[in-house]
Amino acid sequence: MEELRFNFCDVFRSARYAFSAKKIANHFFGLATAYLIHEVLVYLSLTIAGIDQVAAFWKQYGLRPVSPLAMGSWPALTQVAIGISPLVLFVCFFVSSAMVSKITLEQLKGNPFFSIGEAKTFIAKRWVSVFGTLIGFVLIFILLMLVPVTVGLLGKIPVVGQFITMLTSILLPLAFVVGLLALYQILSLFIGLFFAPSVVAVADSDSFETIYQIYSMIWNRPWRIVIYEDLLLLVKLISTSIWAIFCLVGTTLVLLPIRLLIPADMAQIMGQADVLTGGLVSKISDLGLFSSWEYVFETTDLESMPLKIAGFFMAFTILSIFGLVLAYLLSIASVGNTIIYTVLRYQINGENVLEEEDTAPVETTDADLSDEKISDQTDTDQAGSGQGQAGPDETGQSETVSADQSSTTEA
Repeated sequence: MEELRFNFCDVFRSARYAFSAKKIANHFFGLATAYLIHEVLVYLSLTIAGIDQVAAFWKQYGLRPVSPLAMGSWPALTQVAIGISPLVLFVCFFVSSAMVSKITLEQLKGNPFFSIGEAKTFIAKRWVSVFGTLIGFVLIFILLMLVPVTVGLLGKIPVVGQFITMLTSILLPLAFVVGLLALYQILSLFIGLFFAPSVVAVADSDSFETIYQIYSMIWNRPWRIVIYEDLLLLVKLISTSIWAIFCLVGTTLVLLPIRLLIPADMAQIMGQADVLTGGLVSKISDLGLFSSWEYVFETTDLESMPLKIAGFFMAFTILSIFGLVLAYLLSIASVGNTIIYTVLRYQINGENVLEEEDTAPVETTDADLSDEKISDQTDTDQAGSGQGQAGPDETGQSETVSADQSSTTEA
């Protein structure tokens, strides 16, 4: 079991625990799933709208995912497909985050061999709790706001509406409390976006228990949540930046000999990759790392089929590298929130969730059996000795009775 200090120092361990093949792979597969769904939906909607739309979109974005903020004036169906992509990403992230949180908890307990398959089994049982927690906050907020909405609707009734408004104004102090509770629900929903997967993974709780745990965190340790999340944000910025630099420099070192030996072919390959990734290669070049490489960024028609295939795999590699960088960032978020919740739960309840209850049966050794046999033999000997001592007394009593009878006969 890992020894935590149960204070802010534990937050800085997030980067180290998050840098794990299992944890990064979990988030990478989640990102890949969301990416594939996004691309299929977008290009399927463009195909329905017309082939010319597909060609225009491909020329501008290629295989690069499109943000809803930059969807432009594309067909309505395509805008819907782009608009629901964040929701798909949200679902994939929460599932992956719960799995990573469970793996992190087992690692902290001293079980580093907890597998991805076991994490999948866990999330298959508890995925309803993860999303049910957020839905629960929303439903509670709707119930709280249902009262003022009802009063407003009744106030719109002709003639009697004003009287109803006058009567309900007596309950304004109670309405003030309802407003505070509604604000508390909004805050709880916001905190739940950070901690719901971690709470479910650590506490193995249902939706109601998870909602209670988040309420407890906000009520008992609000400022520590803010401070710990700020520290975690600092860890994310520093660690992810370092990881991104390593990935970029490593890619540069691998491609540099090829660039020096076959510069013309390499320029066409990278140009083709730039087209397929929607300009990502040229954006990386603007950072200064590849400023002297002179890529052919406008290459759209290559006569060489091998160079086309090489450009495709180069684009796939670049997108994968971006996915790995983002997966590490998400891994830090999942691991960090798991550690923060573990620390806060210890501070609030004094409960260390990393300690397992000792419920194993007590094994009986040969020495214990020997001791039991010796004890049984001793008890038997003591019983026999007691019976032996009682024998002479009984004999003496018999002799006395016989003597009395003899004296009586003589008389």
